[in-house]
Amino acid sequence: LIPVWTISGNSLEFQLSLLRAKDYFLFGVLSLTSSFLVAMQVFIFSKARKKAVGSAVHGGLGTFSALFSGLLSTASCASCIAGILGFLGANTVFFILENQSYVTLGAILLMLLSLYFSSRRVLGLCPDCEIKS
Repeated sequence: LIPVWTISGNSLEFQLSLLRAKDYFLFGVLSLTSSFLVAMQVFIFSKARKKAVGSAVHGGLGTFSALFSGLLSTASCASCIAGILGFLGANTVFFILENQSYVTLGAILLMLLSLYFSSRRVLGLCPDCEIKS
């Protein structure tokens, strides 16, 4: 809040007016799916850590998908894109900024897919990847 107070003409109302209702909705959904995904991955990691190293490595694809969708979800923050995704190049950053809502929806879909596969692993619905207790 310090920049809001120190810059003249800047207020909380102005900062809130920069985003549309759709952006706030996408932020909420992104936050919920991210928190569920982190909680699920922590649970899987803690269960797999008690077992052999092979079972911990077995769920690497779900973890990679979670990390990739988390990185992709930075597209929801326009000021974060240049700093975090700058290694992709200027044209890619401009493309992501232009299609910010679609990229955020794609990140949410990837997170939901990761949640689906993680929940199958926890519930034992996947015989190849279930955590043996």
